[in-house]
Amino acid sequence: MKYFTVSDIHDHFSLMRAALDREGFDPSREDHVLVLCGDAFYSGPEPGELFEYLSGINSKGRLVFIYGNHDYELLDNLKSSRFGRKGNRTCAEKAVVYLSGKGEGYVKSLSDEELSAECERLGFTEFLERFPVPFFETEHYVFTHGFIPTDRKKYYRDDWRDATEREWRGAASTGDGMKLSMLHGIRVPGKIVVFGHYSAARCFLMQNASPDDWAKSEEEEKVRPNPYGPSGRWRSQYHCYLRCHDDLWRRSVDHAAKEGLNIVGFFHSHPDCTSAVSEEDLKYMIPGQIYMIVSLTKKEVLETRAYIKDNPDDTKGRGLYITF
Repeated sequence: MKYFTVSDIHDHFSLMRAALDREGFDPSREDHVLVLCGDAFYSGPEPGELFEYLSGINSKGRLVFIYGNHDYELLDNLKSSRFGRKGNRTCAEKAVVYLSGKGEGYVKSLSDEELSAECERLGFTEFLERFPVPFFETEHYVFTHGFIPTDRKKYYRDDWRDATEREWRGAASTGDGMKLSMLHGIRVPGKIVVFGHYSAARCFLMQNASPDDWAKSEEEEKVRPNPYGPSGRWRSQYHCYLRCHDDLWRRSVDHAAKEGLNIVGFFHSHPDCTSAVSEEDLKYMIPGQIYMIVSLTKKEVLETRAYIKDNPDDTKGRGLYITF
């Protein structure tokens, strides 16, 4: 059996399909199986197309769909007929527009209850409720979303396969698999754990972190616990791993050199606001590196500015002229 593994699609069906086609996935072959390690849906452009495709290969027995935190959340919203995050409602709206052929304006005018009823009628809710699983295991691998459930002290537990739904939901959302595996050394004996949830950038930084980097990052989390909600915690860690940083930065540069790349700086976005450098940006900027900030809305990029911090005591940042 050949397993093709993807994760965190977030409704980007075309990108997923292009990657699978490039790698040779053929759902008509009995020895090809797609393993989707969670977060299939949420706020992206093509939830209806993705649902239709997954349903098709699921009917052929070629799909393993693992729950991600966003999939759990979307299902909860649909079953309660109340949408929490805007991205879940956006996902449901786009799915209904594609699957029903009804106009976008009409679908947007539906109440949460009416939209949820449409998703139920079209089979979207049933699919999310019936087919995903918390993990999938083969002879050599365990596939999941965030990580396997651990005990309260972050130690390995032998009975993780029998964890409750609540524990699996917690593992999918806040079970920091990268830290648990890389820092705490948690392993499933004799198997490799394959999981999603985390960005490639964070993976690279953590793989190249020294013990001193880890210690400093953990200390920062104690000082500034989760300052901006869950997503803010990860942002704090990104900056912390880089700024903690001399040895890590040098090794990152060495790695880039081996790959024939040049690291010239970093970029991030300012959604729905200007690209002016903030005090928070200045606090974590690495002196001598370009820091590009993109101002954007959901529909377009408004402007892009770049800055450089000439020395650690620089409190303003020097603007740079850039062109594309």
